[in-house]
Amino acid sequence: MKTGPFVVSIGLPVYNGEPFLAQALDSLLAQSFEDFELIISDNASTDRTRSLCESCQNRDPRVRYFRQPVNMGPVWNFNFVMRQAAGKYFMWAAHDDLWDREWIASLLRNFGGRTAISFGNVALIGAERPGTRIHRELDFRGPRLSRLVRYFLADEHHGKANLIYGLHLTETIRDIGFATYNGCNFGQDMHIVFDCLQRGDIRADPAVLLHKRVATNAPRARTIGGAVRALFLLDRIRYYFSYTLIARHGVDKAVLAALLPVKYIAAGVLNAYYALQLRLGLLFERKPPS
Repeated sequence: MKTGPFVVSIGLPVYNGEPFLAQALDSLLAQSFEDFELIISDNASTDRTRSLCESCQNRDPRVRYFRQPVNMGPVWNFNFVMRQAAGKYFMWAAHDDLWDREWIASLLRNFGGRTAISFGNVALIGAERPGTRIHRELDFRGPRLSRLVRYFLADEHHGKANLIYGLHLTETIRDIGFATYNGCNFGQDMHIVFDCLQRGDIRADPAVLLHKRVATNAPRARTIGGAVRALFLLDRIRYYFSYTLIARHGVDKAVLAALLPVKYIAAGVLNAYYALQLRLGLLFERKPPS
């Protein structure tokens, strides 16, 4: 089996991923496109993550395993695996997701022209394997301002954060990095996707699926203040405003700023609707990066 250099680098940051890690590793290593390296960074896990990763490294020369001596946090770990990448293309992988066998092959075929991210589609799965809901197609092409506005206004409940797990040119995503914008601790993944959109299109092939593992969380107990903040999306205001700071062109900044009230009101209405669905057990919550 080839030992390098590889066309694609896959970065898998993990912390205490034991329950689903073996399934994720098997899913990646079973890809029909085999010319890739898998870079795993274990953020000082305290469960069986280390032994699972070492076993995987011993049986497949494409796997490189790093164990951090202390937990450096998820943003640092996402950047670490990216900095180790040697392939022309790069993708992040979550330790509990599953991928169609043709995922990488399809994304490579779809990568052309002014593509910034090549993606497929998302099927949400719970603790058990069967897909429960497939997101609408995530495709953002066309003039720069048009694709930026469409992404900004897109509903956060319909998978737009998952585009971070698409296929990138390594030099492009390395230049952007996994960052926290404006001190905003929510939505870093979506901000990075938005930054990518400033450089090119997002092209999606709905025929292949990323099976995204999310938890069905029961409604959380909140203080009255916390409930008010959640109801009126007060913790999201900085997240929305950060888009105007990330935009590089004056016209883009002005249009996004003008759309902030529209985004806030629409998000508030949708948030109330999805909160009701979640309470009724009809919706999965999005899982933050690990």
